Amino acid sequence: MAKTKEVTTVNSTLEILPKERANYEEITEATVIDLIERAKNVNEMKAGLPTPDSIEYLKIDEEVKEGGKIRLTYLATTVEERIEEETGEISMLPVAVVIDEQGRFWKNATFMFVRHFASRASGYQAEMTFVRYRKTKTGNKMQQLEFRPLGIAA
Repeated sequence: MAKTKEVTTVNSTLEILPKERANYEEITEATVIDLIERAKNVNEMKAGLPTPDSIEYLKIDEEVKEGGKIRLTYLATTVEERIEEETGEISMLPVAVVIDEQGRFWKNATFMFVRHFASRASGYQAEMTFVRYRKTKTGNKMQQLEFRPLGIAA
């Protein structure tokens, strides 16, 4: 079976991990028979984590009002392909995946968000405050976020 590399996940140091995938035209009869047997047992299997592409993007200004706070547990960092609408240019963008206090999975690619979580271990918890919007030197709007680690003894 031919194997191709596909960018699917990234570890906390943002190293790309390859994942092998099957080429449909090269699937053997033995593989099909094995997959049919496995499919018969699919209802007994537990579901895994949601895939990064199915996780909703955390729009901070919609979920947290200015001055508001949200507590998050860091899961992992991954990389997503982004296509620039005007130019069609493809870029790979790091994205942090977190879980909120209601158990909902979120992802976010803003610089401050990813920078804060990317170097942390899975399970790290923080309280994030959406301080305000501020203008960058180029005149764009940027979210100013403040992070405070949780679990620190008082």
